[in-house]
Amino acid sequence: QALFTSTTGCCLTAVGFTALYSNTTGCFNTALGKQAMYSNTVGNESTAVGANALLLSNTGQCNTAVGSAALLSNVGGSFNTAIGTRALRNSTQNGNTAVGYCTVGHQTGGSNNTSIGKLAGTYIADGTTCNLNFNNSVYIGSESKPLGNSQNNQIVIGYQAIGQGANTVTLGNTSITKTQLRGEISGSKLTIGTSHTNTGTYATIAGGSSNYISGSADCGFIGGGSSNNIWGE
Repeated sequence: QALFTSTTGCCLTAVGFTALYSNTTGCFNTALGKQAMYSNTVGNESTAVGANALLLSNTGQCNTAVGSAALLSNVGGSFNTAIGTRALRNSTQNGNTAVGYCTVGHQTGGSNNTSIGKLAGTYIADGTTCNLNFNNSVYIGSESKPLGNSQNNQIVIGYQAIGQGANTVTLGNTSITKTQLRGEISGSKLTIGTSHTNTGTYATIAGGSSNYISGSADCGFIGGGSSNNIWGE
């Protein structure tokens, strides 16, 4: 019963029980596995490999789902890539990429996100509440998490790393003791935590305005600019 209802669809490949079952005019689709792309009717240029992969996809375009139940609930979303069992399982939006077991598996809303690693981006900081709706975010590392739900433009990198909210970047989990950065570091503000120790190598800001260095006394140097401050103990 693969391609059971296909009428004028072209360039189709369907292998598995009821794969591409509902396809009518959709073209350039490939479905391998039981019920892969079962509900697709007019969607084009998608690939589904695995049981129930892209199961509910109907009008979505240019999606790739590899793994059992990958992109299962996607109905009309397009330009998504899900690799891994249950990856992007509940997603219905556009432009998302997920690689890993159940990666952002509970996401229902939000577009243009990239998540790599087992359960990456699936739960928020408490480890049990599902991360449901977010945009323009990146989670790299198994079990990496945002601080909360519905937070956009958040980048979190590292095993079990927890983000700091919308419009922030987090590198590493709480076990990291040293972060090595090469080359010049530039920005409108530089903050060093109060536990920073300085034995002769100074933090430097060359020019700019409204910059801050905080930490122990004599911890930094600002060369030029205006409204700059050094805070120490």
